[in-house]
Amino acid sequence: MFKKRSESSESSGKTPKKPTEKSTEKLSNSSDTLSKMGEIAVEVGGAAAGMVDTLKNNLPSGSTTQAFFKTAGDIAEAVTPFLPLVGLVGTLTKEIVEAYDNVQYNKKTCSALVNRVEAAEFSIKALMRQKEENLKNFKDQNYYQTFVRFTNCLKQIKKLFEDISQLPKFKKFVSSANIKERFKENIEEFNNCSNDLNLSISIATQDQLDKDLAILHEDMIEMNKFLHKIEGGITVTVDNTETIMNKLEIQNNEIKIIVENVIEQNKRLIEMNEKLDEDRDKTIKFTSLNRVIDTISLLNKQVNEQDSTVVVTAKDIKASELQDPLRYVKPRQGSRVKIQKKIYNALEVACKPISVDNIQKT
Repeated sequence: MFKKRSESSESSGKTPKKPTEKSTEKLSNSSDTLSKMGEIAVEVGGAAAGMVDTLKNNLPSGSTTQAFFKTAGDIAEAVTPFLPLVGLVGTLTKEIVEAYDNVQYNKKTCSALVNRVEAAEFSIKALMRQKEENLKNFKDQNYYQTFVRFTNCLKQIKKLFEDISQLPKFKKFVSSANIKERFKENIEEFNNCSNDLNLSISIATQDQLDKDLAILHEDMIEMNKFLHKIEGGITVTVDNTETIMNKLEIQNNEIKIIVENVIEQNKRLIEMNEKLDEDRDKTIKFTSLNRVIDTISLLNKQVNEQDSTVVVTAKDIKASELQDPLRYVKPRQGSRVKIQKKIYNALEVACKPISVDNIQKT
């Protein structure tokens, strides 16, 4: 049996990388179980080897029975370091096969990866059943290091499987060329390790690799179409949202202009009211046609009620205080005189020639 197994593993430079993402509870449990299984396997193997050593040392020298136990002891001692690695292969295979049932993307490529992992597990089991025939390999330090490389390769295949079967992870890749390169590297490493371990894996060939790359190419085309469709829908949604926002902005600007116009009109109305208030404070006390009529009626009443000797006069309105309307209005012929429209204190008034001397008592 070779010694310093852990140091040899480190010197191989193929120790697995630490995971960059949180592992699921199931994966954590399986890792713990695998670790315990490995410890138990080593302990059992060591105990078996110790028992065999005890038996063969107490048997007659050169006997057939002693030779048998010597061989059995050598096998147990040589195989014991490989037991955790064999358990790891079984765990990885089980996890990948179970995950394949829920794959929605790149299913053909994932199927090719599953086939290789299952073939690897089957071949490893066959290898362990033929321990005596492969005893020389189990005692070889390089063979053990190659076995470690093989388990690391299966870990990378499992990671690639997860990356291409899950949409969020798949979208992180810059292009499909990166996936193709990873796929090719992993499968070539798988084939090399299989050959170095003398595993009987019929699909570990260049011809099968070419077929798998063609399958990957088809999946990448379909996946890119799918992503383009999704991103196109998102783009249309974004464009529609921007259009709506632009329309809302235009409407807000129009409302702002309307509000500004209303404010300006209110200012003008306030100025006009202030001007009218100023006009009311002048000597002329009436500002409407009704007030003029009321004044005339009052004059008539005073003439009728007072002595004829009392002279009653109306307030004179100078012609300069009357203005023509903005648009010319032709004088209207009344029953006796012509009536002319004028503007007095911003109000329209009807003017006609009249003589105070003609005002008679009723």
